[in-house]
This record gives sequence, structure tokens and C-alpha cells, in this order.
Amino acid sequence: MRRRRVSAFPVIDATGRVIGVASEADLLLKEATPAVPQGLARLAWRALTERSKVAGETAAEVMTWPAVTIGPGAPVAEAAARMQSRRVKRLPVVDDNGKLFGIVSRADVLSVFERPDAEI
Repeated sequence: MRRRRVSAFPVIDATGRVIGVASEADLLLKEATPAVPQGLARLAWRALTERSKVAGETAAEVMTWPAVTIGPGAPVAEAAARMQSRRVKRLPVVDDNGKLFGIVSRADVLSVFERPDAEI
């Protein structure tokens, strides 16, 4: 990740389908080893997920899944809405078969504001 200067990467299965995303946040859990939330039953599932990531040694073990994805023909506004509602910083772009086509990030979505007003 550091060498490529990316904060996450898609995880694909043997057929090339995107199955999850491994991010800096996922890997940070290994270093931070979070405490188990106390007194909040609704967070129990999250604690179990985070604990399994702490022990993970492969991308599949630390990734966030299922991947939140979008299709290549989706409008920018839809990508922004999906990122916001699902609280993700990037979306793998997948074709109809779930195969990786590309990645769209928050910076990509916000780049529409770099155009001159007349062009917008």
C-alpha cells in the first residue's frame, strides 16, 4: 500500500470477482488491538469482527466484506451518495459479472468541482 501510495485495495477471488476491500483502517486494527466495547450489546458483532481482523494474516481475513461496489455507468452523484450512506472512502467499480473494472475514490468524485463554472 505504501509503495503504491494507496489507502486500500480490492480483494478478488480466483474468478476475478471483487469480494472485499482491505484498507488502512482494517490493517490498523492489527496494531491498535481494540478493547471490547462494554455494555453495548449492539456493538458485540463489531467487536467479534474486529477481533478476527486482529488475528488475520491474509487479505481475506482482514478485509471488509462484502465490498460496497458500483457499476461503470453509474452517475457521479450515485457514487457520492453510496459512499456517504455506506461510510466508505472508495468504491470498486465492477462489471455485470462482479469483476474489477476500476476504483473511484472520494477525490475522484470531488474532482467534478475542479471544472470551471461554464463547463459545469
